[in-house]
Amino acid sequence: MAWYSSDSPDSEPNHVQVNNYPDSIQAETPPPPKNIEQISERIEESARLFNFKSLTFWSGAALLVLALSVKAGEAFLIIFAFWVPIHIITRRWDKERRFIKISYDTGSLPEHYRSLIRSFGFLEENHKLWTLDRSESIFGFHEQKRHAGASSLIDMSRCNVGKPPPPWIRSNINFPSLHTKQGSFYFLPEGILLFNGLKIEPLNYSDVKPSYSFESVIDENPPEDATITGKTWKHPNKDGSPDRRFSVNYQIPICLYGKVIFKFGPDIKIEVVTSKKQSGKDFYESYLKS
Repeated sequence: MAWYSSDSPDSEPNHVQVNNYPDSIQAETPPPPKNIEQISERIEESARLFNFKSLTFWSGAALLVLALSVKAGEAFLIIFAFWVPIHIITRRWDKERRFIKISYDTGSLPEHYRSLIRSFGFLEENHKLWTLDRSESIFGFHEQKRHAGASSLIDMSRCNVGKPPPPWIRSNINFPSLHTKQGSFYFLPEGILLFNGLKIEPLNYSDVKPSYSFESVIDENPPEDATITGKTWKHPNKDGSPDRRFSVNYQIPICLYGKVIFKFGPDIKIEVVTSKKQSGKDFYESYLKS
């Protein structure tokens, strides 16, 4: 059971109860969003609203510059004295007007969503998280020697998990989120919101298919929670011994990291590498209960 508050800042708080029986929903105008698609549409509407705070900022800044250009110090002080409080008030009003306020009955959140929140705890406990952007095979021993004997090059970029609110939404609960180069994923009780630049895409949990595996990575600077399974030389021979032809040749740790693979429908695939080996498996097993 969730509680959604009215979007209108001018009206008194008017709560609408939403339960598992669609026929019993008593919505007023504007009706509260009932699914992730409606939330996405409401966000897009809010984003398209005229930005009054930018208008007051730039118009005030222009007047201040004009007063300085004509060396009207008294006019500058008068404009500044009025402009600052007007801009602060307009900024607060504009945020209230454009933000979507969604409130939930925290005691009645479904158990599958509570389990989802616990799943993200296994990702948050890692010292480092990456997304696996691509993997390229290396052919030829000479090329492998340049990359510490690795048979493939792995291109990874840092990613983050957390609980910041999605853009344009204010709520009484924190939503788990995943932030990658491909976009930011916000996990709401109703579904998932993908923010990729100016594009917003709603995703349903039924379309998400996670899995897990392990990733062996040659890492010169492994985090403290990494599982080190061995070492290799920067320039190895075929038998694994150091190549003495290189004056600068040192050992590099080989780490076994965890990996969670998210498939959001047929088109989106995110591979999250966890510095803590067990985290990928723990996340997956906990997610299955959600």
